[in-house]
Amino acid sequence: MSKLIHARYTENGNSGWNGKAQAGDQTGNEVSVTNFYSAPWDFCLRYFNWELAREFAIIAKKLAGCVKVGYDQSQRNTLYKELKAVNFDVDKFILSGKKCETDCSAFVYACLCVLLPSLRSDKNAPVTAEMKDYYKNKGFSVFTGTDYLNGLKNQTGDILVRSGHHTAIFLSENDVNSEYSATLTAALKVIATEVLKGTFGNMPERKDKIYRAVQNMVNSMV
Repeated sequence: MSKLIHARYTENGNSGWNGKAQAGDQTGNEVSVTNFYSAPWDFCLRYFNWELAREFAIIAKKLAGCVKVGYDQSQRNTLYKELKAVNFDVDKFILSGKKCETDCSAFVYACLCVLLPSLRSDKNAPVTAEMKDYYKNKGFSVFTGTDYLNGLKNQTGDILVRSGHHTAIFLSENDVNSEYSATLTAALKVIATEVLKGTFGNMPERKDKIYRAVQNMVNSMV
């Protein structure tokens, strides 16, 4: 199933303007990957370079999974500032342990700025109501057809926008499956190595031990 990568709400379930949200992702759901859904979306933004668009989605997924980035509209530009402080090196930012905040549109902007230096600015990141004109002027295509809003013609790195409400980054089912496949292959190689080393023993019950090891890895991936 296709996914969406997006910043959604604070640990308190609100936008964060009350000043009570803590930096970083307190719940694992403030900035996260979820199953695809229709908002409904108003339009889709697509960058002309598919490889960069895909890398953009990978960066967003990595930031969503690091739990260092939380949601807070009142501190929406702090992710950008922390990335700028490490010259937009995402891995260096994650390793720094710094915690910061963003919101849905500022998250999209910060992730794009990692790959597109021409976008970088210390001004307030474009909000959803500004995204259509802003990114169109930066070379993005705008699609409003139904199939570009319901996942049928979307590709990894597409940006779905409901103006004035929300925005999310599309991750195609093919990319989700290929990522899981690569992870499972690597995990199975680890288990195969352990089998050759005799970690599971040589008795008949080792089959059960190996099966449980594989099942545990699959469960952790899910």
